[in-house]
Order: sequence, then structure tokens, then C-alpha cells
Amino acid sequence: MTFRHISDIADEMSGRGARTKKRVGARLKAITIHGRSFASRTEAANFYGVSVTTISRAERRGRLDYVGTGNEHKKKPVTIAGVDYPSRQAAASELGVCSSVMTHYLQVRDILAKQENDQ
Repeated sequence: MTFRHISDIADEMSGRGARTKKRVGARLKAITIHGRSFASRTEAANFYGVSVTTISRAERRGRLDYVGTGNEHKKKPVTIAGVDYPSRQAAASELGVCSSVMTHYLQVRDILAKQENDQ
């Protein structure tokens, strides 16, 4: 005995015949990112290690030049007590505090420095 979908049975009973599901694939559209051409968004997404949705959104927003660059989270160097660290996280790890404490410290330090400059 084989199982059939209820909609197929209803279609047969109404005389319309079984439904055939045809999935029309996404229209292949060539796309160029960073001077490199791809046959589809999927191919580009796989190459840059991002989702197809990311590619589509970037295309809609006119920001394909940012795809796969990781520009959102650049590390900023920090100097604390004369010691340079590559990032807040690195400073927090080396000083043995959590990153939120380090961020708060740096914010307070900047506010105090600004107040001293204003006087």
C-alpha cells in the first residue's frame, strides 16, 4: 500500500487529476563581486563563505563590495598604562578581566579624559 497526499486524492475525486509539483529553480543570474564573476548567487555565496541571503541583500543595497570582507568587526588597538594591545578582547584576556569590564573601563577613561581637556 502506498500513501498519497490528501490533495492528490481530492484532485482525482474532482476530476482534475493528480497534481504535479514542478519546482522551478531560481533563475540563474551571473553576478560579479570584487571583479570575480560567478554563474549564480549560490556559487558566489559558497566562494565567500556567506549565505545566499547575504549576497541577495548586498546586491539589493548596492553593497556587493563588502561581501566576504569581514569589515563589520575590525579590531581596534588599545593602550592601557602604556602597554599596547591589538584589541579590547586581547587586553581583557591578558589583564584577567571580562571584555565587558574592559569596555566599561575604556568608556569611563575616555569620558574622564574628555572632561580634563574641556577644563
